[in-house]
Amino acid sequence: KVFFRSIALCLMLTFTAAPAFSLSDEDIEASAIQARQYIMAGHYEEAESIIKDIKTQSRVTNWHYEPYTKFLKNFILFNNPTYLASLDKWIQSDANYADAYIFRAKYYYDAAWKARGSKFISATSQKRLAGFNANLTHTIKDTYTAIHWDNNNPYAYLLLLHIAHDAMGQEAEQKVFAESTKKFPDYYQFYSLHLSALAPKWGGSVPQMIMFVSNTVDKLPKTSPLKKLYVDLYFRMAQDFDSNCDTSNRSTQKICEKQMDDLMRSPQ
Repeated sequence: KVFFRSIALCLMLTFTAAPAFSLSDEDIEASAIQARQYIMAGHYEEAESIIKDIKTQSRVTNWHYEPYTKFLKNFILFNNPTYLASLDKWIQSDANYADAYIFRAKYYYDAAWKARGSKFISATSQKRLAGFNANLTHTIKDTYTAIHWDNNNPYAYLLLLHIAHDAMGQEAEQKVFAESTKKFPDYYQFYSLHLSALAPKWGGSVPQMIMFVSNTVDKLPKTSPLKKLYVDLYFRMAQDFDSNCDTSNRSTQKICEKQMDDLMRSPQ
């Protein structure tokens, strides 16, 4: 029942969503590669001209900030010291250019998780944690610097929310979430990430997740892109049910089944 309801809602949102931008994925990839080549060759003005054009076309529409986010993903070269050195030189050349800090912050963020791995802290070696913390420190510094020079880029706030979610604790995550959604109230990724932070495995609870989604989207039109939060909620609840509901324990199973049944009976 959870699966089919999620699919139905997802299809409804897909058909009612408007295209966010006119550039094709191939155009975005080509522009990102060209801009990166300019940066690595030291031709910063040419690269910044391409980035300016991408940002001019970028909007928070449907569920993403595009085409900026796709451009950034195609621009980044992971685990490449030569590329990182080029970013350093770019920032030295133009210390007030916010996007250079965002690109370097994303590089360090990816490097942090590469160093740490996917295991919980209790199962992660001190060496891996040290690498994670060192790279994340660079990420935090660059992200705040980017926001200082340009506080109108929602991707910078999303990166900051990721950092808060990963390493700064619930109180800090809640504060960053509130600040981010106040500035960009329609950016779906903020809400999806915050919902993740409310999951039981991060110290939250299923009732907290349900309340958050209900309070956020129930008052919105049925075609609002933020309604997709219910899809996220169903998925995360199913994950929690699978991880924590012991079908051999009758009392535990009944509690979990009641939580799912209560959600399925909701008007949404």
